[in-house]
This record gives sequence, structure tokens and C-alpha cells, in this order.
Amino acid sequence: QDKQLFVAGERPMSGEELGKLGDLARAETAYVDEWIGWLLDRLTGWRLLDDTIVIIAADHGENFGEHGLLRHGLCLYDTLLRVPLVIRVPGVEQSRSVRPMVQSIDLYPTLMRLAEIDEDQVSRELQGTDLIAQTEQNRFGAKAISELYRPATGLWERKVPHFMPTFRKRFDRVLRAVRTNSHKFIWSSNGEHELYDLQRDPGETHNIVRTEPTLAVQLHGELDLWLESFAHAHPQVSNTSSAAESDEREMERLRDL
Repeated sequence: QDKQLFVAGERPMSGEELGKLGDLARAETAYVDEWIGWLLDRLTGWRLLDDTIVIIAADHGENFGEHGLLRHGLCLYDTLLRVPLVIRVPGVEQSRSVRPMVQSIDLYPTLMRLAEIDEDQVSRELQGTDLIAQTEQNRFGAKAISELYRPATGLWERKVPHFMPTFRKRFDRVLRAVRTNSHKFIWSSNGEHELYDLQRDPGETHNIVRTEPTLAVQLHGELDLWLESFAHAHPQVSNTSSAAESDEREMERLRDL
């Protein structure tokens, strides 16, 4: 499961091999699930579970050959963005599955409410929305935002140096995506934008950005409005800036902090 060799075409994998990687991922999930069960059993035995909020989530999904990719990174397709989210709140016996989109940034304000923490200044700075309120009011966000910064290139340069011109053209870019219940628009700093009809094409294999220009412009505008809402905290990324310049900007921000 060598990500760099696979993406560079140096180590192709058969459907059977990719299937085995999926089996390994399911086995890993089962292993984690078993230990979560162990933890919950201990909390029950210690009489702490009724005073504990339990949230199970994931930081990303995985690619198993989809879009010519392996593992995670390099894209904002649903193979990486759709993750499990389970919340158990003490005293709530009725379970409910929510179909509309939510975002991981919604967890912070949700936990603040559940912990009865009332800090107006903090709340004003949050972009997420309390999931409990969304569920109670049955009012969910109409869009979800995702971002991906330029990838680190060191490992790629060492393992597949001959692939670097292609890598930089295809993957050395910043991505931002706005997803609705029906479509996803992916903005790219290299100008290679993408648009997908998620109802007809859930695998995101057919880019319709050129055949549906009106919708692409509309969703691009939604993304711009979201970005402009906190422009003071998010510097614009130049299409011509190099990875080194981008890294230096990040280091400068860290030094400022």
C-alpha cells in the first residue's frame, strides 16, 4: 500500500489487492470498535457513563483506488469527506439518525452547550453551529465547506522524483469545496475547478464544470461569500505562489502566534 508509487503509476494494484486493503481497513475499524466497547464497559462499571458525553468521529476517510488515489490527502472527494459521527448524550434514550449534512466544526459549540459553558466571545468566533439545536429545530445548514492546503512534497521527491513535474501540475494546489445536498463545487488554486452532481454521480467521476457554468458560478460565489465573511483571518492564496512561499507564510503566522 505504497501511496506514492501507486499514484505515480509505479506500483499498480489489482481490484483484488485494493479489496484486501479495504478488508484491512474494516479489520482496523473492528479493532478500534472493540476497544471503544472496553472503554464504555469500564465507564459503566465505574458509574461514570451517565455523566459522560460520548462522541465517535473520524478525521477523514480513505481512497482505495478511487480517482487514481490511495489512502488520504490530495483531494476533497466524498471518499475522504464523509465520515461517521455518533453522539451519545446522557439522559437521551431515543436515538435518531440525521440525514442532512453537518460538519465537524459543529462539535465545539455542541459540546459547549452540553457542558453548559456560556462564553459569548468564544461563541462569536465559532463558525460551527450547535448540533443539538439543529436537530431540535430540524434546521440544518444548506452547505458544508472543506479545505485542503498544499501537500508536503519531501516524501514524494525522495520516492518518485521523476513524477514531480506531473505531481506539481496535478496536486500542488490549494483546494476549497462547497457541498450542498445535491452538488459539490471544488475550487482549485491552479484554475482546474470541478463540479459534480452528487445525486446522479455519487462517485464524482464526471466533472460538469464546463457543461453547467451557471451552477458553477453560483456555487463559486457561495464559496467566496463564506471566505469573505472572515477575510481578516484567512489570507488569500495566490495562484502563482510557490509551495515554499506558502510554507514560509505559515511559519510566519506561527511565529506571530
